[in-house]
Amino acid sequence: MTTFHVVYTAGTTELLLPFAFSLLQSPSARFLLVDNGCSPEESDRMRLTANAEERFSYYRLPFDRVVRHGIALDHLFERSDESTFAIIDSDILASGDFLTELEDRPPACGAVCTGWPVWIEDREAICGASQPFLGGPYRTLADGTAVGGTGCAIYDRGALQAALKTIGAGFRNRMSRSLDGGARDAFAARGWRFTRYGTARVAHLELVRQGNAIVNRDCAQLHHLGGLSHTADITPRGSTRKWKRTAALLMRGERSAAINLVTNVKRRLTVEGRRQAGVYARKKRVVMQVSAWMQSLRRGKRAEEAVPTGSAEVDTRFSLMRAALGDRYPALCDRVRALERPGRPD
Repeated sequence: MTTFHVVYTAGTTELLLPFAFSLLQSPSARFLLVDNGCSPEESDRMRLTANAEERFSYYRLPFDRVVRHGIALDHLFERSDESTFAIIDSDILASGDFLTELEDRPPACGAVCTGWPVWIEDREAICGASQPFLGGPYRTLADGTAVGGTGCAIYDRGALQAALKTIGAGFRNRMSRSLDGGARDAFAARGWRFTRYGTARVAHLELVRQGNAIVNRDCAQLHHLGGLSHTADITPRGSTRKWKRTAALLMRGERSAAINLVTNVKRRLTVEGRRQAGVYARKKRVVMQVSAWMQSLRRGKRAEEAVPTGSAEVDTRFSLMRAALGDRYPALCDRVRALERPGRPD
């Protein structure tokens, strides 16, 4: 059995917890529902869900706040003792047995990765040679090297442990200047001169450098929305809150906030930056529409027709996700509702 770690952040369980039941279509998988700073009500909902199925279990992270995804993964990896370490995002809906598509792994495979966000084209997931940031939706380098992603991943524990020991960086987001000098020089020798790294990307590069393949695999049974936990920040009101938080950090002299702001402004002025701005504008439209579909389906209403995204490739995936939601989501919501009764157990 493979145990997948599914991390839920505060404010997302009402919409996303039903997705967990869809994952049970893979009979050789177990799922640890991980509570990342959720409210007492959400935590109760997660415990009830975990108690309802033999292949579910519940774990609350030992932090007094919501922590970044990389910090959560570092902790979960340390407490895991299986020969593989598997993760899957909470906003992925399964329409069948997805694990059978991932079990065939070649020799010296450090990780097999799948579950790409619905809103990005394959060509947009290639990280340009001049791009300073390796993270987000990128899963392949310009030279063809596969670097995976963290939507859904199964790691070989021994290979990953060796990589993490070498770099000392864990899964967390990193700036190049914060890496060990030996790791930075080794990456530069391979032509990897990124200035910033997203969740797990330093570990992925080190896996490759040590001779372990990362396998990118398409999985038709997985439909990944990709970004629902950030919905609050992409509404007009949420964007205002986000800028206020950034301003407050800058006024307190937070260097990371200043560096991120300068880097993002410079990126927007490049051709690559403008292209990425278009991708993220599409992401915003897709995430908001799928969120609206889910709200409608929860209330017993029909999901409205999909609005074209401007990309035929994305429109196809978008339609498949809408169909999967329409077929499965109402019944999945009913399963969670059936557990939420007055007089919750201790």
